[in-house]
Amino acid sequence: MLGSTRADERIARFILELFERYKPNMIESDVLTLSMNREEIGSYLGLRLETGSRIMSEFHQAELLEVNKRNLRMINPSGLQSLLSGCATHERRQHYARLPVHAYSSMLTEAM
Repeated sequence: MLGSTRADERIARFILELFERYKPNMIESDVLTLSMNREEIGSYLGLRLETGSRIMSEFHQAELLEVNKRNLRMINPSGLQSLLSGCATHERRQHYARLPVHAYSSMLTEAM
Protein backbone atom coordinates (compact mmCIF):
# COMPACT_ATOMS: atom_id res chain seq x y z
CA MET A 1 0.00 0.00 0.00
CA LEU A 2 2.82 2.44 0.81
CA GLY A 3 4.28 2.09 -2.69
CA SER A 4 0.97 2.95 -4.35
CA THR A 5 0.41 6.31 -2.65
CA ARG A 6 2.22 9.60 -3.06
CA ALA A 7 4.32 10.94 -0.19
CA ASP A 8 1.97 13.85 0.50
CA GLU A 9 -0.98 11.44 0.70
CA ARG A 10 0.86 9.22 3.18
CA ILE A 11 1.68 12.14 5.45
CA ALA A 12 -1.79 13.68 5.17
CA ARG A 13 -3.45 10.36 6.04
CA PHE A 14 -1.01 9.79 8.91
CA ILE A 15 -1.71 13.24 10.39
CA LEU A 16 -5.49 12.98 9.97
CA GLU A 17 -5.52 9.54 11.61
CA LEU A 18 -3.36 10.76 14.51
CA PHE A 19 -5.67 13.70 15.17
CA GLU A 20 -8.69 11.41 15.04
CA ARG A 21 -7.12 8.80 17.33
CA TYR A 22 -5.84 11.21 19.96
CA LYS A 23 -8.65 13.80 19.82
CA PRO A 24 -10.30 12.58 23.08
CA ASN A 25 -6.99 12.91 24.97
CA MET A 26 -5.85 16.26 23.56
CA ILE A 27 -5.93 19.31 25.84
CA GLU A 28 -6.46 21.64 22.87
CA SER A 29 -8.63 19.99 20.21
CA ASP A 30 -6.56 21.29 17.30
CA VAL A 31 -3.02 20.82 18.68
CA LEU A 32 -1.15 17.53 18.68
CA THR A 33 2.32 16.88 20.08
CA LEU A 34 4.05 14.13 18.12
CA SER A 35 5.87 11.47 20.09
CA MET A 36 7.90 10.55 16.98
CA ASN A 37 10.52 12.73 15.35
CA ARG A 38 10.51 13.37 11.59
CA GLU A 39 13.03 10.63 10.92
CA GLU A 40 10.87 8.07 12.74
CA ILE A 41 7.74 9.25 10.93
CA GLY A 42 9.55 8.99 7.60
CA SER A 43 10.72 5.48 8.41
CA TYR A 44 7.22 4.45 9.49
CA LEU A 45 5.73 5.82 6.25
CA GLY A 46 8.51 4.55 3.99
CA LEU A 47 9.86 8.04 3.23
CA ARG A 48 13.24 9.68 3.54
CA LEU A 49 13.72 12.29 6.26
CA GLU A 50 14.20 15.04 3.66
CA THR A 51 10.97 14.12 1.85
CA GLY A 52 8.92 14.10 5.04
CA SER A 53 10.38 17.42 6.21
CA ARG A 54 9.79 19.04 2.81
CA ILE A 55 6.17 17.92 2.72
CA MET A 56 5.51 19.07 6.30
CA SER A 57 6.97 22.46 5.32
CA GLU A 58 4.73 22.55 2.23
CA PHE A 59 1.69 21.77 4.40
CA HIS A 60 2.74 24.62 6.69
CA GLN A 61 3.19 27.06 3.78
CA ALA A 62 -0.16 26.00 2.28
CA GLU A 63 -1.75 26.80 5.66
CA LEU A 64 -2.98 23.25 6.18
CA LEU A 65 -0.99 22.84 9.40
CA GLU A 66 0.96 25.02 11.73
CA VAL A 67 4.20 23.16 12.42
CA ASN A 68 6.38 24.04 15.39
CA LYS A 69 8.96 21.32 16.07
CA ARG A 70 6.83 18.37 17.28
CA ASN A 71 3.63 20.38 17.76
CA LEU A 72 1.06 20.35 14.98
CA ARG A 73 -1.96 22.64 14.87
CA MET A 74 -4.70 21.62 12.44
CA ILE A 75 -5.63 24.66 10.38
CA ASN A 76 -7.47 23.18 7.40
CA PRO A 77 -8.51 19.52 7.85
CA SER A 78 -10.59 19.64 4.66
CA GLY A 79 -7.54 20.71 2.70
CA LEU A 80 -5.57 17.78 4.11
CA GLN A 81 -8.46 15.45 3.33
CA SER A 82 -8.48 16.67 -0.28
CA LEU A 83 -4.94 15.35 -0.72
CA LEU A 84 -6.06 11.75 -0.29
CA SER A 85 -6.50 9.53 -3.34
CA GLY A 86 -9.75 9.83 -5.21
CA CYS A 87 -10.82 13.10 -3.59
CA ALA A 88 -9.72 15.34 -6.45
CA THR A 89 -7.36 15.62 -9.38
CA HIS A 90 -3.83 16.83 -8.65
CA GLU A 91 -4.62 20.39 -9.80
CA ARG A 92 -7.81 20.53 -7.74
CA ARG A 93 -6.02 19.10 -4.67
CA GLN A 94 -3.51 21.95 -4.86
CA HIS A 95 -6.33 24.49 -5.29
CA TYR A 96 -8.55 23.05 -2.52
CA ALA A 97 -5.65 22.84 -0.12
CA ARG A 98 -5.36 26.62 -0.18
CA LEU A 99 -9.06 27.36 0.28
CA PRO A 100 -10.67 28.14 3.64
CA VAL A 101 -12.68 25.26 5.08
CA HIS A 102 -16.11 26.79 4.35
CA ALA A 103 -15.25 27.37 0.66
CA TYR A 104 -14.12 23.77 0.19
CA SER A 105 -17.26 22.43 1.86
CA SER A 106 -19.54 24.48 -0.38
CA MET A 107 -17.65 23.34 -3.51
CA LEU A 108 -18.16 19.71 -2.51
CA THR A 109 -21.88 20.33 -1.98
CA GLU A 110 -22.19 21.96 -5.41
CA ALA A 111 -20.35 19.03 -7.06
CA MET A 112 -22.88 16.51 -5.69
